[in-house]
Amino acid sequence: MGGHSSRTAPDLPLPHQEVVSLQGSGGRVQDRPAGYLAAANTAARLAQKCETGQVKVQLAWLPHSFQLQKGPSRHLWEIHGTFTAEGPCTLSAHFHCRERTSSSGVLRYEAADTSGPPSWSASYPAGKHELRLAGDKAIDFQRWPLEVFWKLKHKRMDVIPVVFVLDMPGVQSIVHISLEVSKEAALNLQLKLLRQKVVIDQKEYLLEEIYGLADLAKEDGAHDESSHGEPCVVCLSDPRTTAILPCRHLCLCEECARELSIGAQLRGDTCPICRGKIQHVQVFELKS
Repeated sequence: MGGHSSRTAPDLPLPHQEVVSLQGSGGRVQDRPAGYLAAANTAARLAQKCETGQVKVQLAWLPHSFQLQKGPSRHLWEIHGTFTAEGPCTLSAHFHCRERTSSSGVLRYEAADTSGPPSWSASYPAGKHELRLAGDKAIDFQRWPLEVFWKLKHKRMDVIPVVFVLDMPGVQSIVHISLEVSKEAALNLQLKLLRQKVVIDQKEYLLEEIYGLADLAKEDGAHDESSHGEPCVVCLSDPRTTAILPCRHLCLCEECARELSIGAQLRGDTCPICRGKIQHVQVFELKS
């Protein structure tokens, strides 16, 4: 008497409920289609937020400058590219290789086997320079066949066909490249930029262009309704702060992106710019 039982009451199963109407703005109840709550929960899980700011990189590849050109012989091909450096740096080229991270956080590349093309390096002063794989550095398909050394293979995704690395103290700027056969290309062979990344103070960053992200850092006004930046393409009022992935179009405000992401779950809504599939949305907040 006055005590309590040590036995725990069994959990009671709760009935499954699905909300089909939610409280909207202004106190009105807005009808929602069946499945809306589940779609909203899924959209919330897929949403990502990212604080963005400006970081100055002292070494930079110009990704659109890379070109593949026919060499003087039928089996020789040349790669051309451009980079900029704010100080003296070292450029190294590695082929048919694997990536490793050293104990100091620096990325290193080692040959996948002894039969591949040899690595090489060269020093450059500050300025804008052109990389040229030509002459004795040209790609030689007769000595190193295309299918074996220069194409990325799904069964050996860790073996990178071509890597270019720019090095200076505390900074690395890296590009991974492969060669692909294309029926649409005029020369039936094209260069494919697999990825671009930088290592700054032992932290690795994968670089992906977000179309419109640079506008967030404009100094001509704050990003509110009076912002000089482009408005959301859906509501045409709030500023664009949210990108659609994987197409990377930054074209929506956060609220419209949330509704469009829910619509992607319910109706298969797509990116309003390219009509691509919506897998995730990412909100960018400019670091002041």
